[in-house]
Amino acid sequence: MKNLSLLTVGLLFSVASFAQTSPVVTSTPAAPVTPNPNVKPAMKDLRHDLRDYRKDKATAAKDVRKGNLTGAQTEITDMKADRADINGDVTALKADGIKHPVKRADRQIDRADEKKLGADIKDYKADKKDAVKDIKDGDLKDAGKDVKELKSDRKQIRHDAKIAHHDGIKHPFHHTR
Repeated sequence: MKNLSLLTVGLLFSVASFAQTSPVVTSTPAAPVTPNPNVKPAMKDLRHDLRDYRKDKATAAKDVRKGNLTGAQTEITDMKADRADINGDVTALKADGIKHPVKRADRQIDRADEKKLGADIKDYKADKKDAVKDIKDGDLKDAGKDVKELKSDRKQIRHDAKIAHHDGIKHPFHHTR
């Protein structure tokens, strides 16, 4: 009898606890989430700070290789200031609800670099096609202009590839195809 009464009491307690924890479905809609208008300028500032930091880092390494230690020291102080700006931007963005802001900014920088380099390569190919067409048609004056444009496009491609490499893209030409 004692066992039966203990079993019924345990059964009643378990039924009562399950009844209390059962999910109650309410039909109250969640409030719409409004994005913070300060996120875009803050991300842009973070991207610029990251680029400045990397540029200063590359310049400092170049100065050290050349033996210009005073120039390297000034770049290092600039790097420290950029790092402080980056940390401030990161804390502000995290407060706004952005997860992993540095990683997100890095991806945005990479996409922008690849897009710019791809556009430069596309312009180069179009100018090359125009130059070949002008040479076949016998229009040497326009072909000369196209060759000058080819040279400036090549220079721009090299410049953008260098920037992409500083931003962390190891093989910038492979990512533009």
